[in-house]
Amino acid sequence: MKNAFFAPRWSTVSLFGLAAVAFWTGRQAHSPSLGNPVVREFPARLAAGVAMAPPEPVAAINPAPLPGGIDFVARWRRLSAAPRTPGSEREMAASLEQLATLDPPQAMALALAEANLRLRDDLRNAVLRGWASASPDAAAAWAMAQPAGSRSSVMEAVLAGAAHQPDQAIRLTAHLSAERPELASDFSRYLISGLTDQGAYASAAQFATADTSEHRTAWLNTAFYQWSAHQPQLALAAWEGMADPGARVAAFQGLVIGWASAAPSALAAYATALPPGENRQLALGQALTQWVGRDPAGASQWIDRFDPSGDLDPGVMAVATMPALAEVRPEVAVGWAQSIMDPGLRTSTLRTLALQWAQRDPAAARRYIATTAGLSSDDRATLLDGVNSKPGM
Repeated sequence: MKNAFFAPRWSTVSLFGLAAVAFWTGRQAHSPSLGNPVVREFPARLAAGVAMAPPEPVAAINPAPLPGGIDFVARWRRLSAAPRTPGSEREMAASLEQLATLDPPQAMALALAEANLRLRDDLRNAVLRGWASASPDAAAAWAMAQPAGSRSSVMEAVLAGAAHQPDQAIRLTAHLSAERPELASDFSRYLISGLTDQGAYASAAQFATADTSEHRTAWLNTAFYQWSAHQPQLALAAWEGMADPGARVAAFQGLVIGWASAAPSALAAYATALPPGENRQLALGQALTQWVGRDPAGASQWIDRFDPSGDLDPGVMAVATMPALAEVRPEVAVGWAQSIMDPGLRTSTLRTLALQWAQRDPAAARRYIATTAGLSSDDRATLLDGVNSKPGM
C-alpha cells in the first residue's frame, strides 16, 4: 500500500469545534489551632476593618510546630532575606500555606506585611488555601468580608483550599450561593476548578450533574474535560453510568475533548465502535483533528484504512490543510481534500488550497488543474476559482 501521508488512496476534516457552602455555625473540619480564641476572633477582627498591628519580628514568631518538625522561623528568615525570584516566591507561598493549616492569624499577618503588592496578594491567597483546607468556613467568612474588588480572587483561593475536603467544599459552595445568589455562578466555577485540580473528578461531576442553573452544561463540560484529560477510562465509565439524557449530552462533549487531548488514537478507536450519529461524529472529529496535529503520518495512515465517510471529514480536512503538506506536496493535499464527503466543506477546502498554491506557484497550480484527469468538473471549477482569486477576497 502507498504511504497514506504522502499519497493517500483517497482524501478527507477540520476541527470539529465545540465546547459556593458553609453553615456559619462553626461546624467544620478541625485544625490544631481552632480552639485558640485568637483564631476564632481573627476573621471578625479583620472583617470589621481593624488594622492589624505590625507583625512581630521573625525571631519572635512562635507558631505551632509544623508537620515533620520543620523549623518555620528559620525557613521564613531565610526566605525573607533571599532575593525575590519566581522560585523563591513560590517557596514563600508554600511555606505560608502550610503554616496557615495550623496558625492562620500568624500566616495572614506575615502575608499582609509584604511590601510588594503583587506578592502580597499571592501570599494572602496561599494563606487562604491552607486555612480553607483545614477550616473552610472560617476562611470563607474572612474572604467574604473583603472589598468587592478582591473578593473574586480570595474566594477562588478559599474554594481551591476547601476542595481538599470535597464534601465540605460542596457544602460551603451551596451555602454561599444561597446567601449571595448573584455570585453563585462564580462560586460554582471556583469549586469545579478546585475539585478538578485536586483530582476529585467524581465529586466535580456529581456537583455539576445536580446543578439546576443555566450553567449546568458548562460545569459538566469542564468536569468531564478535566477528568478525561487525566483519567479517560474512568471518565468514560462514569459517563456510561449517567441516566439523565441532558447531562449525558453535556458531559460527552467535555469527555471527548479532554480524551482527544490525552490519547486521540484511543478515542478514535473507541469512536469507530459507536453507532452512527452525533456522538460518533463528535468523537471522531475531535480525535482525528488532535491526532493529525500531533502525528500526521500515523493519523493519515489510520484514516486511509477506511472508505470515505462524513464522520471522517474533520480528520481528512486536517490532513489536507496541514501547512507541511499543502506547501510541499500541494497536489497530495488536493487529493485528500477531494475525498471530503460534505460538499460545502470540500469546496471551501479545495478553494483555500488552490489560493495558497497560486500564491506560491500559480503556473504549477494551473498546470495541475488543466492536466489532472481525476478531477471532477465541480472540483476543477472550484480549484480554478481559488487560483484566480485575489488574497483576501
